[in-house]
Amino acid sequence: MTGGSGGIGQALLEQLVDLYEVKALFRSKNDTAERWEKRGCRAVWGDVTSDAALAELVRGTTFVFHCAALITGSYKDSYAVNVEGTRRLARAAAANGCQRFVHISSVAVYSAARTDSDYTENAELVEYQDMAVYALTKLQSERALVEIAREDGLDVTILRPTCVYGPNTKSYTLMPLDLIRKGLPVILGDGRGVMDVVYVGDVAKALLSAAQSPHARGEVFNIGHETVTLNDFYSHYSRMLDRPARHIPTPIVRTIAKLLDVLPGTHDVRRGARFLIRMSENTKAFPSSKAAALLGYSPEVSLSTGMLKTELWAKQKCLVAKTQFSLDNYGPLRFRPLAIVHPSSERELVEIAQLASNTNIKAKAIGSLHSLCPIPETDGVCLVLDRYKKLLKVDGSLVTVEAGMTLRELNETLAGLKLALPVSGSITAQTVSGAISTATHGGTIFHGSLSDYVESVRIVRADGSVLEIDRSHDLFNGVVVSVGVLGIISAVTLRCVPAFALQARSAVRKAEDVLDAFDDINRNSLYTDMLYFPITDEIEILSVDRLKDRDVDNLHDVSCIARRKPAPKGMSRGGQILKVLGLKLFAWLLLRGNTIQRFFTKFSVGSCYPLRIGRSDWVLAFGDLGDSDRSPDTIRDMEVALPYEQAPAAIGLLRTHFQTTRTFPLMPIHIRSSARSDLWLSPAYGRDVVWLECWQYPRSATLFDQIHQLLRPFHYRFHWGKETRAERDYIKGQYERWDDFVRLREEWDPNGVFLNDYLESFFCQSDSWGAGQTRVPVTRRITSPK
Repeated sequence: MTGGSGGIGQALLEQLVDLYEVKALFRSKNDTAERWEKRGCRAVWGDVTSDAALAELVRGTTFVFHCAALITGSYKDSYAVNVEGTRRLARAAAANGCQRFVHISSVAVYSAARTDSDYTENAELVEYQDMAVYALTKLQSERALVEIAREDGLDVTILRPTCVYGPNTKSYTLMPLDLIRKGLPVILGDGRGVMDVVYVGDVAKALLSAAQSPHARGEVFNIGHETVTLNDFYSHYSRMLDRPARHIPTPIVRTIAKLLDVLPGTHDVRRGARFLIRMSENTKAFPSSKAAALLGYSPEVSLSTGMLKTELWAKQKCLVAKTQFSLDNYGPLRFRPLAIVHPSSERELVEIAQLASNTNIKAKAIGSLHSLCPIPETDGVCLVLDRYKKLLKVDGSLVTVEAGMTLRELNETLAGLKLALPVSGSITAQTVSGAISTATHGGTIFHGSLSDYVESVRIVRADGSVLEIDRSHDLFNGVVVSVGVLGIISAVTLRCVPAFALQARSAVRKAEDVLDAFDDINRNSLYTDMLYFPITDEIEILSVDRLKDRDVDNLHDVSCIARRKPAPKGMSRGGQILKVLGLKLFAWLLLRGNTIQRFFTKFSVGSCYPLRIGRSDWVLAFGDLGDSDRSPDTIRDMEVALPYEQAPAAIGLLRTHFQTTRTFPLMPIHIRSSARSDLWLSPAYGRDVVWLECWQYPRSATLFDQIHQLLRPFHYRFHWGKETRAERDYIKGQYERWDDFVRLREEWDPNGVFLNDYLESFFCQSDSWGAGQTRVPVTRRITSPK
C-alpha cells in the first residue's frame, strides 16, 4: 500500500492489518509509521518516484493499493507523483505478478465530462486547457493504468471517491479546520451548492471489497454516500471550533482568476480557482449504484456519526478544544459534553451508541432541559433530538412518533388527526421521550401520567441493538419510565383518544376548607390543579371539565379563543441581567417581613390561572409561554408524590410548620393528583398519588431540606425530572421493583454508557455491581459550572 500517512491510507491499514501481511510505503520515519509497525505492518521507506522502494514494496504481494497522491502543487510536481509515480508502481506490480492493482482516483476527473445527466462511470472524460492540476493528473493516471493493463495484463480496478472526510484526511477535514480556525473563507459562493461526501472508513471498506471481489476486474467505481449543501457540511466544523464558516463571493474569485491571466507563473493557480467555482456550482450527483451492485458497497457511516468520529479524533489530536461547548442555548442546565450531535435517523442513534460503547465514552440524549435536573448531564456525547421528530405511523387511536418531538408539536399533530392525549401537563416544551422517561404527569385523579398511555417503545441499547417493546412484553413496565439509563428511546407509540374540548374555572378557598374536602374537590372535576399560598393560608383551585357534546362538534370555532399568545422574544444578555437583578431586589423586599410578602401575595391569589375554553391541550397547558418557557436557573424546583389518601395530612403538616415557624416560601406550592401506575419507576407505582411541587426563590437548600424531613414519614417518591433531596437508600425503599430495574440496567448497559455521576449514585450500587466497589450516596444540588 502507498500513502500510509494519509487519511485513506491509515483507514485502509485499519482494515488490512488484521487480515493480511501488509507492507506500506512511508516517505520518512515518523510516529505514524512507528505506530503501524507496532500493529504488524512492515514499513517501506521512500516515495513513488523511487523505483527501488516500489520494487521492495510490491515484491511477493497479492494486492497493491495505490493511495498516495499529491493534492496541491505545480503541474510538473503533480505529474511526477500522480502520473509517473502511478505508472512506475503499476509496472512494478505487473512485473512481480500482483493479482490486482486497486487505484484511488477522484471524481475530479469528471470536471469536463460530457454528460447531460449525473456523473456515472461511463461518462466521456476529456481534458481541457484550464483543467485543474489535480483533476488533470488524476485523469492522466487513469489512462496510464488502462494502457498498462492492456500491455502487461495487469488486473486494475479504479475507485473514484467523492469528497472524503474524516480523521487525517486533508482536503475535507484538515484544511477546512485550519481555514475556519484562522477566520479565512472556506465556502465559495452562497453555500447552497451541493457536494457528495463520504466518510474515510467507508472508502477503506470499498477498497478492500474492490480487491476481493471477482466482479471488480477492469472496472471503475464511484464511491460516495450523501449529497449535502456546502453550508450543511462545513457547519459541522464551524460548530466544533465555535467559529463561523466564512464565505467568499463567487464574483470575487472570478475577478481574481481574470487578474491572474495577465500575471506570469500563475497558470496553475488560475486553473485551480476556476475548478473550485465549477465544483461549487455543481448540481449533478455521483451515483455509487455500480459499486453497490458489483461490490456490495453500502456505506455505513452517516454524516452526523462521521463528523462525531472526526470531532473525537480532532480533540484527541488537540485540533479542536475539548471544552468548547456548553448547552446554555438549550436550557438552564450548564454542562460541557465532549461532543454534541443532532441525529436525524434511528440508524444514527445506533451508530452513536455503538461508537460510545467501542470508545468507552458516555452518551446521553437530552430533551428540552426545561427543569433543573442532572439526569441528562454528560461529559461524553450529548444527543440533541431536535432533528428527530417525525410522525411515523397512525393506526386508529395509536400514534407513533420519533422521540424528539415535543409535546407541543405532538398536540398539534394530534389535532390534525382529530385526536388528543387524555392527560397533559401545564408545560408542553418537553420531548416525548423525556416526558415518558421521567413520568411527566397532568393533574387528574382519573388518569395516570403520560407514560401510562404508552403502548410501545423502540429503544437503542448500548450494543446498538434495537428492541421494540409493547405491553405484551414482560419488561414493558420496566422500560417505559427508565430515566434514560437503559438506552436511547427512538420511537414511542401512544394510545390517544378522540379530540375533545374543555372549559376551565377557578376559585379561592381557605386552606383548611380545601383539606377537609380534598377528595371531593379532586373528584368533582375531570382535571384539578391547585396553588397553595402558605402566607395567606389560601388555595387557588383550577377546575377543568369537558364541554357539552354539542360544543365538541364546533371544536375548531370554540378553540380559537384559547390560542396561546406568541412566545416572547428572547432578551438581550443585558436585559436578562436586569431582569434577574430586579427579581432578586423584589424578593429581598418581600422577605424583609411577612407583612410586605402577604400584601403582595394577596394580589396574586385568584389570578394565577388563565381561564381558557377550547381544545383540550390548550386549556391544560396553562403554564406554557412558548418555546422559550424554561425554568430560570435562579429558581429551584422539587416535586414529590405522596399516597393520595395521606395528602391532606401531609399538606396539613407543612401548613402547621409554616405557621409555627412564621417562615413562608416566596412562591406557592403546586398540588395535583394522578392515578396509580404499573410502571416500575413511576412515582405512582401501585398507588394513587398527590404531587406537591415546591419552588424556591431565591435559591436556598433550606426549604427543600425541611420538606424532605417533614414528608419522609409519608414515604414520598420524588419526580425524576426535578431536583431530589433524598439519599439512595431511602429512594430504593420506596420502589418494590427497584432491584429488578437495576439488574435490567446492568444487563443492558454493563459498561454504564448511559450513566453519569448522578445516575450512578442511584443505579450502580446493587450487590452485583463489582466486588469491592462502593459509592457514597449522593444528595444532588444544582451548582454553577466549575
